[in-house]
Amino acid sequence: MVITEIANCKGNKNRVNIYVDGAFAFALYLETAAWAGLFKGMDITDLNLLQIASEDEKKYAMDVALKYIAYQMRTLKQVWDKLKLKGITEGAARDTIQKLQEIGYINDKEFAATYADELKERMGSRGIRQKLFEKGIRDEEADEALSGMGDFEDVIRSQAEKLMVKYADADTYKRRQKVFRALLNRGFDVDEIKGVMSKLGAEIVE
Repeated sequence: MVITEIANCKGNKNRVNIYVDGAFAFALYLETAAWAGLFKGMDITDLNLLQIASEDEKKYAMDVALKYIAYQMRTLKQVWDKLKLKGITEGAARDTIQKLQEIGYINDKEFAATYADELKERMGSRGIRQKLFEKGIRDEEADEALSGMGDFEDVIRSQAEKLMVKYADADTYKRRQKVFRALLNRGFDVDEIKGVMSKLGAEIVE
């Protein structure tokens, strides 16, 4: 087999179309074509094609991952799912993630700490743990992120006061129950909720 033409891809200046024996064979990143030393008239084997395709997929996987994490932090699981969604093979996905971890672009421990701190403004430890789990954070990383957060009394008080206003039209009993359930649904601890509501003069009657 012989490379009969190398042409620029329309709409993507970073890729080229490779023609083998007069027919379109595949498209590659310019970087991959340079890495492989491709040129018109070059003899090429099936093995060469497999090696080149593998290298090009790694380049594609890295581009996809970098674009995905460019605007906000992502967990390992989120990047993995994104790569798989794009049809990238397991090998190329693992290689990409490993490289991004090595340079600190993927750091689940840092993500967990930052995200947990943001969530504390409106959620309790149980709610935060669930959100971290949904992002792919492991239990040990979630434990570490939550360990230094202290109690949630101030957050509960702030949320409770807003909810008391929201449900102001309900009678006293129903309002307290609605506030309690809303706080519980946000992942706050039962005893902490009761303690704060007691201080607010809104004790929950079992």
